Amino acid sequence: MKTMFKLLAVLALALSALGVSAPAALAASPTNDTFAGATLVAIGFSAVLDTTGATTDADDAQLNASCGAPATDASVWYALAGSDTTVVVDVSQSSYSAGVLVGVGSQGSLQTVACGPGTVAFFAGAGTTY
Repeated sequence: MKTMFKLLAVLALALSALGVSAPAALAASPTNDTFAGATLVAIGFSAVLDTTGATTDADDAQLNASCGAPATDASVWYALAGSDTTVVVDVSQSSYSAGVLVGVGSQGSLQTVACGPGTVAFFAGAGTTY
């Protein structure tokens, strides 16, 4: 009987420990959350990234305004040096509704090259960073 009581006590403690948890921590912003922190990539690049903590700023809004897409809710930035080739950016496997904005220019002075939901293709000319 004592063994059964100890087993139930341990089980009860284990179950109560499962029910008590620390508050969920806020996700940190990805390192490429802003234009200045863009991750340099090459053709063939692929990644899985948690964008839970991603934010939206004026650079996102500037590109988005000329796209005509729904408002950007959060973003991450990548930089690609063009090489006279067609580039396809595909975020269709995202677990949430995701789109692509491709731009050129400098921070605060960006121009939209291509945009859309899921998958976007554009010609990347040599000497241009997208």
